[in-house]
Amino acid sequence: MSQLTDIGKFRKTLEDMISQVKTWLTRDQLIAIEKFEYKLNAGMKIDPRGSINLFVTSVNEYAYHIMSDNDKFFLEEDFTIDSEFIELRSQMLSWWPELKDDQKDFIRKRIKLLIMLGAICTKNEELRGIINQFRDPDNPLTF
Repeated sequence: MSQLTDIGKFRKTLEDMISQVKTWLTRDQLIAIEKFEYKLNAGMKIDPRGSINLFVTSVNEYAYHIMSDNDKFFLEEDFTIDSEFIELRSQMLSWWPELKDDQKDFIRKRIKLLIMLGAICTKNEELRGIINQFRDPDNPLTF
């Protein structure tokens, strides 16, 4: 069995997260996320590194709050970056209150993993520094 590249790991993590989330949504919510998923899949096929760069750019400013599980910030702060990933966040805001705690934890963990994989793929030092504030000092994220 072949080992996934960092880009492959990012793609698989995002696909797995979306697949799982889709099982929790209503029909109307499902239609909205499938539109996002279609755009995402096209972007990841055409320019995977560019798509990951867009994700990293979109979350970089908010990474500290995301990594610290600051739901209040995540749910109430007005994000001004225009990208497909912010569109996903907007959709999440509509169904977040309906999710169970374990479902929210699943999403939080996957988004944190995507941030780490995005930092690795793009070699983003600033993001790596933020991530390492939340990791065991004996196990820092390295490139």
